[in-house]
Amino acid sequence: MISLHQLPGRIRIRSPKIKDNIPLARNLESAIIEVFGIESVRTSTLTGSVLIYYNVKLLHPGPIFRELRKLKILDNVFGFPHSFPDGSIKVRLNKIECSPLILECLKFVGKMLLLMVIEQGTSLLISKLAYKII
Repeated sequence: MISLHQLPGRIRIRSPKIKDNIPLARNLESAIIEVFGIESVRTSTLTGSVLIYYNVKLLHPGPIFRELRKLKILDNVFGFPHSFPDGSIKVRLNKIECSPLILECLKFVGKMLLLMVIEQGTSLLISKLAYKII
């Protein structure tokens, strides 16, 4: 199970994928440290944890979470960590146990729904603007 804790300027993640996986831990460290605003990254393959310190004046947690997703550290997390103005985050950690094909289908459906919402919102906005001009 993945656990995640965040304070302003600090994120700790524990994941079984990192435990006893030195190549993944080193890859994660080198990828995260490249994100602008990261001050330090420490991994522990003994506990499976990652500790990330970042400059809150230069960086929002979003790019860090995106990089962790790319590295497949947060790939089975349903939902996405959401940051709030007070610096706290909320995340749903319901692990999805299904085939990669089903996960890809769910991603596709989610993207299509988002595009439909954007398209409907744009159409509504254009019609309101046209109404005001006329």
